[in-house]
This record gives sequence, C-alpha cells and structure tokens, in this order.
Amino acid sequence: MRAFGSLVLLVLAACFGCKPPAPVAAPAAADGPQVSAETATSANPATTANLPANGNAPATTSSAPSAAPATNVNSATSAAPPMPVAPALTPTQEREALNRLKDIVIAMHTYHDVFREFPPSKRQKDIWGPDGKPHLSWRVMLLPYLDQPNLFKQFHLNEPWDSEHNLKLLDEMPEVYKTGDDPQKTSVVAVYGPGAAMDENGKGSEMRKIKDGTSNTILFVKAGPDKAVLWTKPEDVPLVPTDPLSALGNVGDTLAVALGDGAVKRLSTTIPPDKLAALFTINGEEYVKLSDFEVRR
Repeated sequence: MRAFGSLVLLVLAACFGCKPPAPVAAPAAADGPQVSAETATSANPATTANLPANGNAPATTSSAPSAAPATNVNSATSAAPPMPVAPALTPTQEREALNRLKDIVIAMHTYHDVFREFPPSKRQKDIWGPDGKPHLSWRVMLLPYLDQPNLFKQFHLNEPWDSEHNLKLLDEMPEVYKTGDDPQKTSVVAVYGPGAAMDENGKGSEMRKIKDGTSNTILFVKAGPDKAVLWTKPEDVPLVPTDPLSALGNVGDTLAVALGDGAVKRLSTTIPPDKLAALFTINGEEYVKLSDFEVRR
C-alpha cells in the first residue's frame, strides 16, 4: 500500500513538473515576435521581409503590398484612351480655325456679289480651260476679297495652276488657308458633284438656285489632314451620297463646315449619312435640323 501511494505521488510530481514549461514557454515565444512584427510593419512595410520567420505572418504581410501595384497597373492599361484620328485642337485653336473659315465664307459672299455666282464663276472667262474646267482653284479666285489683291495679280489666270509661272506661287499660301504644317497644302475644300453647291466641273452655284435654303446648305468644309490639297490646284473632294464622310478623311469627332448663309459650325460626325448628304445638295428638298448635330465647345 505504501509502495502504491509512492507511485501515485511520483506520477503526479512528474506530471506537475513537465506541465508548466509548455504553457509558460509558448506565450513567451509567441508574444515577443508578434508585437515586433506589427510594430515594424506599421512603421515601415519594407522591413517586414527582414523579420525572423515566425509561422506565416511575415509572408502574408510582405505579399500584400506587391499585389496592389499589379492590380493598379492592369487597370491603368485597360483604361488607356484610343489615339485620336486627327490632331486634337485646344479651344483657342478651334476658335481660330472657325474664324478662318468665317473669313473665307464672307469672301465667298463678296465674290458672289461681284459675279452673281459662287467661285469659280463662268463669268470669269479667262480662268477656264478648253476642257471646261478652271485653271486655278476657287481659293485663288477669293484672294482679292481676302486682302490679298497683290498676290492675286501675280497669277497668270489663263495658265494652268502647274504652269512654270504659277507653280512659283505655291509657297505664297495665305495664312487663312493654312490647316497643317505643309506650307503649300490646305484642308479647306469644297464638295463637288451633281446637285452640290459646286458641280462636277468645278463651277460654283448661284445663290438663287439654292432651293433648300442657304442656312441648310454646305459650301465648303475643313477636311481631314489626309485630304489636304495644293491650295492653287483646282482640286476638291467628291460628294459620296451614301457615305459623305468617307471622302473627307480623318476629321475626328467633328466636321467644320461653312454654310450658304455665311455661318460656320461644327457638326458631330455621328450625323447620319443621308442627313449629311442632304446638307451638301442645293435642291434636294430635304430639311435637316442642324441643332440636332451641332457641337458647341
């Protein structure tokens, strides 16, 4: 009996002796590194990777910062805007461009007062070639009404635009026609064709024949830079009734136009093709509500 009691006491003593080290040692080992890791992370996340390994804490903390930048980079890449099809203009540049078109359309009306037709007029007999087409562009014909009478007098009107003499004047393009970097080219063009304000032979219409109304008829436009022409050459763009914009090049999201009443406007290129084609004809008996497509900035 005494031996049994001694055995029990020995077992209890052994258990009591081994139990305290486990709970006491565990909190001491856990509390120290955990507090240090949190303090180091809040002070400087970059030092987390240098902490002694303790479970999974350092790996979890160091992986969080690397995940965020990757997500942001992907978001920025997917949200990048597409490249514009035409050079973007500042508000000031847009106003200057419209003001130039305004000067040109006013000159066109002054020309009409003189010749009773928009340029080029058949009443200017010396500018027409044997093929029934003008030697020089309508832009040259407007020079006297754009404060450029001296330049106009230098042209030989009875010679083609590419004659030896007239070619020398290509570099004299007035500022009002400049639309890009090329000193000889302009994007200011008329749209010609059957029923348009300029017919297929390059002749301008009479105002009285614009039955659709001058405020509802386009005389000329500022086309895309890819459709720029030599300013003295009698070259413009054809009217494509099914898709008028296709002939005007990369105009961007708006098309600058000059109307028969002397107004200049910017139209959204979302305008339906049939509506835009109607604006280019003078006697199609169509009516287009321009305010539905006008862009004001």
